[in-house]
Amino acid sequence: PSGASSPNYDITFVNGTETVTPAPLTLTADDQTKVYGGPDPAFTVSYGGLVNGDTKADITGVTVSGPPTGSGVGQYPITVSGGSNPNYSITTVNGKETIKAAPLKITARDATKAYGAPNPAFTATYDGLVNGDGSGVVTGLTLTGPPATSGVGSFPIHPSGASSPNYAITYVDGHETITPSMLVIKATPKTVASGNVATYTWAGVGWVNGDNDATLSRSPNHVPTCSAIVNGAAASASTPPGVYANVITCQGAVDANYTITYAPASLTVDPVITLAQTGLPTNVAAKATLDGVSVTLPVTRREVGYNTAHSYSFPSTVIGPDGTIYTTAAPAFSGSVTSNASATASYATMNGLVDAAVKSGGMPKALGTALDAVWTKAQTDLKAGKIPAAKLDIAAFAALVVAGRIANKITPATATLLLQRAQAVFASIGGRGSL
Repeated sequence: PSGASSPNYDITFVNGTETVTPAPLTLTADDQTKVYGGPDPAFTVSYGGLVNGDTKADITGVTVSGPPTGSGVGQYPITVSGGSNPNYSITTVNGKETIKAAPLKITARDATKAYGAPNPAFTATYDGLVNGDGSGVVTGLTLTGPPATSGVGSFPIHPSGASSPNYAITYVDGHETITPSMLVIKATPKTVASGNVATYTWAGVGWVNGDNDATLSRSPNHVPTCSAIVNGAAASASTPPGVYANVITCQGAVDANYTITYAPASLTVDPVITLAQTGLPTNVAAKATLDGVSVTLPVTRREVGYNTAHSYSFPSTVIGPDGTIYTTAAPAFSGSVTSNASATASYATMNGLVDAAVKSGGMPKALGTALDAVWTKAQTDLKAGKIPAAKLDIAAFAALVVAGRIANKITPATATLLLQRAQAVFASIGGRGSL
């Protein structure tokens, strides 16, 4: 103290002491926010209590620490430490850093498969992974596509169910494209007898998903139609026997789930054999031999395989129950059959042949009468079982024909016919040699 005066006092001074205490100063870490995987923010501090124009630059040694780089989603303390100034009594208050989930987009990859095939293994892409994370940090992802039996078209592949603590997940659907499967419509090979028309059929090869030929009958599908074109015209009842390669074709099948192609087939028209006879009365069994087997006439349109070996023949001699002998010169056949065969055995009695020759001028009536008598005796002997006598009768008949020819009483054609028929009868009853 100094400067005090008073007339009545002799003043002396004694100094006192002023104590200046540190001012309180609070250092508070400022709160911060960042996205997981993003760069750490610049940590800052608020200074509460600076006086006398002091600034934060007057406070030394302040350290601010946040969570380690790469920390996951959550709240973490931001700590303040240090800080020195003799004029301040410093206290610190921690702040907090909030790490938010990073955005992650999961997109289902597009896929393709053929109709009826199993679904492929669906996969996804991950857009937004940070901090060196791989897809393994995401769990529970489900990728749902269409049912395995779905038809042709484009269908969503839907991702769902994924979780990861450090990511806010969104989804983008992919698409599965189902393409048609291959189906071959195969015409069925057909074999039909000449004179008939085949009913053409088909079979599908390549069905999947439990589909079958009946599938094409269901709306909006469509079954194919099949036909045969032979030599530029539709196969018909008049198509000649033969093997016609790849002439049966199909078309018009519709099923959106299949790419349809077609395979042709062959048409075989088998020849037929028809055997008949004329001249035998109804009480006489009419027979022929077809492929070594006795058959009753008529044989009507017997189907045989195209170009396969067959044979037929007629008995040259037939003896009726009354002993009447019927003869024919119908030809026999043996070989491969490639066309329709038709043969008719024309039977006649020897007496009938002789009478016809007389009427046509092939021989005089007197000779015809003599021949009739000899042949009638031969038939009588045969009916009586007198085979040796019948052989002599037939030989006598032939000798009479030869004599008539030598005498120019019988035309060559008539003589040849009668001798051929007599020889056939002679051989049929065991006669040996030529008449």
